[in-house]
Amino acid sequence: MYDVYKGNAQPNRISWLLVGAFAMLAFFSSRDEGAGAQAYFTLVTGLNPLAVVVLSFFNKKAYWRITKRDYSLGAVAVLSAIVWFATGEGAIALIFAIIADFFAGLPTLIKAYQKPESESGLLFAICILTSGITLLTISDWTFANFAFPAYILGFCGLMVYSIYIRPRDKSKH
Repeated sequence: MYDVYKGNAQPNRISWLLVGAFAMLAFFSSRDEGAGAQAYFTLVTGLNPLAVVVLSFFNKKAYWRITKRDYSLGAVAVLSAIVWFATGEGAIALIFAIIADFFAGLPTLIKAYQKPESESGLLFAICILTSGITLLTISDWTFANFAFPAYILGFCGLMVYSIYIRPRDKSKH
């Protein structure tokens, strides 16, 4: 968030807004499925991107571009909520939220892979740590408890690889 505020990272507001929205959907659906304290990791994971969106308005390099993909992802979110409400099955909504969150974050992952200097890797490194700690706290291994933290661990691992490791490997060759 500091890097966004200072202009060192250039977030795509739509992508970050969707990531936050899908994480919030994952939070509510996992709570509906009986997730324990681990669901609060998902809540914070949803609030952070929303804070990035707010802070990005202080960053002249941030951008707001709505694409066909954004409309498609928004449709997935709405569909997830409809399916959740219609079936009462939070696990279904959680699956849709994770899929949608991945596709919403994909533009950021691609950008980090292509232009690693445009992203702040510290946020994603911290996410690896916090999602790992969250997974270590699970005593009741239900889908609602582990799905979103495990997904975040993997996604943030890909981000850290794209920002820190890949550029070093590339420079060695």
